[in-house]
Amino acid sequence: MKLIGRGVTAVGIILTGIALAGCQSGKPKNDGYGYDPLNKDKDTVAMDANSGLPGSDATHPGAPVASGSDSSSTAILGAGDTIGVMFNDVQPPVVAMQDQIKEDGTVTLYFSEKFVAAGKTVHQLQDEIHERYVPKYYKYMTPSVTTGDRFYSVGGEVRSPNRYVWTPNMTVLRAIDSAGGFTDYSKKTSVSITRAGTRKQEIENCKKALKKPELDLPVYPGDQIFVKKAVL
Repeated sequence: MKLIGRGVTAVGIILTGIALAGCQSGKPKNDGYGYDPLNKDKDTVAMDANSGLPGSDATHPGAPVASGSDSSSTAILGAGDTIGVMFNDVQPPVVAMQDQIKEDGTVTLYFSEKFVAAGKTVHQLQDEIHERYVPKYYKYMTPSVTTGDRFYSVGGEVRSPNRYVWTPNMTVLRAIDSAGGFTDYSKKTSVSITRAGTRKQEIENCKKALKKPELDLPVYPGDQIFVKKAVL
C-alpha cells in the first residue's frame, strides 16, 4: 500500500509540473519593446527618440513622416517663414537646422543642398528633402519640417491694420476681427484676399459670409487681406 501511495504522489507531482509549464509558455514575453526588433516582417512604426514623434516604418525605414493633418501642414510656405529641419534616423545624429526662407524662396540645408521652399507645403518639402538625401548621402533618413510663427496681414478699412500671427482655422472674418473689425467706411461686400503662394486674388462678400459661414474663406500664412472703401 505504501508503494502504491508513493506512486500516486509522484504521478501527481509530474502532472502539476506539466500544467505549470504550459501556463508559463502561454504568457507573452515582455522584453521591454513595443514590437519585436528581430522580427523584420512586422509592420510596426518606430518612435524617434529625439522628437517623440513617430519615426520611419519598421519595414521601410527612412520614409518621410507626415507632421500632422492640420492646416499648418497643408498651408503654403512663403518667403520670410522660419522653418526647422530635423534629420531623423541617421547615424551619427546631426544637429537640427533652423533657417529663414529667403526672398527668392530658397533655403539651403546640409551639404549645400538648396531647395525652393516657397510655394510648397510642409509635406511637399519633406518629400523633396528625402528624395535629395536618400540614398545620395544617407541610407536611411526621415526628414521633419516645422514652422515658426507665421503671419498674415490685414489692411484697408479696418480699425487696426497690421500684420498678425496666423493660427490654424483662420478665416477672413476672424482675421478682420483680429484687426479690430470694419470701419464705418468699409465695403463689406468685396473684401480681397491675395494668396501668398500664387498671388491670385479672391473676393469674399463678408455680409453673406456672416449669414452662411461656409462662404467664409480660409486664410493661410502670408495671405494679404484688403478691405476696400465703400463709395458713398
